[in-house]
Amino acid sequence: MKKQIFLLLIVLFSINSFSQILFEKGYYINNEGNKIEGLIKNIDWQNNPTNFEFKSSELAQSETIKIESAQEFGTYNFNKYIRYSINIDRSSEFMNNISQEKNPKFILETLFLKVLIEGNANLLQYTDKSLNRYFFSVNKSDLTQLVYKSYENEDRKVLKNNEYRQQLFNSLKCDNISTSTLLSVDYNKKDLVKIFKKYNTCSNSENITYEEPKVKRDIFNLNLRPGINYSSLELDNVYVDRYDLKYTNQVDIRFGIEAEFILPFNKNKWSVIVEPTYHNYKNEGFILNGAQRVTVNYKALELPIGIRYYMFLNDKSKIFVNGSFFINNSGKSNILFEQGSVNGSNYNFENPRTLQEIPIKTSINYGFGVGYKFKNKYSIEYRFHTRRRILEIPSTSNPWDTKYNISSFIIGYTLF
Repeated sequence: MKKQIFLLLIVLFSINSFSQILFEKGYYINNEGNKIEGLIKNIDWQNNPTNFEFKSSELAQSETIKIESAQEFGTYNFNKYIRYSINIDRSSEFMNNISQEKNPKFILETLFLKVLIEGNANLLQYTDKSLNRYFFSVNKSDLTQLVYKSYENEDRKVLKNNEYRQQLFNSLKCDNISTSTLLSVDYNKKDLVKIFKKYNTCSNSENITYEEPKVKRDIFNLNLRPGINYSSLELDNVYVDRYDLKYTNQVDIRFGIEAEFILPFNKNKWSVIVEPTYHNYKNEGFILNGAQRVTVNYKALELPIGIRYYMFLNDKSKIFVNGSFFINNSGKSNILFEQGSVNGSNYNFENPRTLQEIPIKTSINYGFGVGYKFKNKYSIEYRFHTRRRILEIPSTSNPWDTKYNISSFIIGYTLF
């Protein structure tokens, strides 16, 4: 198992050489005010970054530019970040950590703020996990946070400080924008972008919007996943070593149907996968010089649930890695111990005597895979599983411990 994990790490490290596909034409402005053209690694940031990767050309070595060294950076027409030293309120919206104060508690921080709209009125955004804050300026005024805050009063009732609506009312005055419109704006990107665009249009200002171009995006794939399992099983008696049994390795067919849900961030590189799979393992071995036959009849419906990460090579091919945990339903599977009848110096098992029947009860285990998908239709994957115990933990009533391992070679076809 350690060798397999080490091999997977080597593969992951080696595919870093393909990371140049993430770099897009962009620039940054250093502390001296010089604009430096090159390529920015656009990772479709979910949280506002504190640094970014930059290289001067396709063949150049990339370097990490920290927030202390750049006033601004961006990829052309898609996104733009500007460094500000600005007051921000980080009050929580979660009930278990909600504030008892109505007014925001500002802290001066140096941040890269994401530009959403530029014109007479500018709108910028800061995101840090569940925290979302919006900042604005009008007619070259100082940038200020639009205030929105949940708080709890003395009666433990949750109220909202919607001061941002008053800020909008005071600043975005225009003939085509009614008071009711301003006071109905919710504190979210969609509503705020809409009202800032409307104000810039009304005030005959340019309206520069920074956002990724909308393209048709896969949100769900259904994949057929036949393949081959390579299985091994060891049955160990924790009290008597001579009862230990190592079964011959076995190759069997596996078949699965995978539902893949593409996550809407980081340029479609992440997905959640669920793959109901039928697994059948049947094998037999002998202990006590052939006097007892031990038959394993293991049939399971497996439900792997996991995360997949894609690394794009080009528009039609990509490498992926995934990790899953497996929930196993083994039904009436069992391990059967039988005593053979003496037949000279051998034992006959035509009519064996049943000694013990132990039901198989599997535990959760984990699987890790690496694969390649091409033409967005066909895929191949190698997957290995962590050790699986198919019997309960050894005890006085069950002296047997099991080591069941599987590795799989899987081919896939995307139906849609």
